[in-house]
Amino acid sequence: EDCRVVHFRLEPLGEVILHRTDKSLAIRNREGKVGTIVPASFASNVALPMRIVCDGDIVEVFLNDRYSLAARMPKPRGPSRFIMNTGGGAAQITQLRVAKIAGANSKP
Repeated sequence: EDCRVVHFRLEPLGEVILHRTDKSLAIRNREGKVGTIVPASFASNVALPMRIVCDGDIVEVFLNDRYSLAARMPKPRGPSRFIMNTGGGAAQITQLRVAKIAGANSKP
């Protein structure tokens, strides 16, 4: 079964939602309020490359080398986790990389 909605939970910040039926991409904060949404035109039956970058309280999403959006979400203390929920449909992550981004005050 094809996946129509994919939720990428970025705890404790919020989530990124790819909605294939409504053809939209959104970022919601941890209270569920939409911070940023963009309509996106794409075929519903093809793989879509997506890149999610979290840097402190900033979340940036790049979809299909065509769409991008960003939101700032205050980050409470606590561990960070990544959870993907497809609501019962099929979805696949083909590459996942977690890296610490060096800040301006980092020493080489």
